[in-house]
Amino acid sequence: MVRHPPLDLRELQCVCAIALQGSIHGAARALNSKQSAVSRSLRLLEERVGIQLFRRTSSGTTPTPVGEAFLRQAEALLHDTNALYEYTRRCAVTGRLRPPYD
Repeated sequence: MVRHPPLDLRELQCVCAIALQGSIHGAARALNSKQSAVSRSLRLLEERVGIQLFRRTSSGTTPTPVGEAFLRQAEALLHDTNALYEYTRRCAVTGRLRPPYD
């Protein structure tokens, strides 16, 4: 049986954008999304994992120590997802299988 993963790529993109932009508002702009949607996505993710990933202040957001570790893993997953996509597209174009990092 295939189970739905506990995280999705959009949530990981939101978290990375918040860290990069330093605010939920900036992340929403960068993702071409609504601030409320990004804020809700972060809040629901934090509730699901059971820990606060960012400190929110009037001057922006900063990752907590656990948030920093989460971000490193999220960035790696997004990088690997993009690499998988590019590898698959190359195989489709060339019709040949090659190691993904060839």
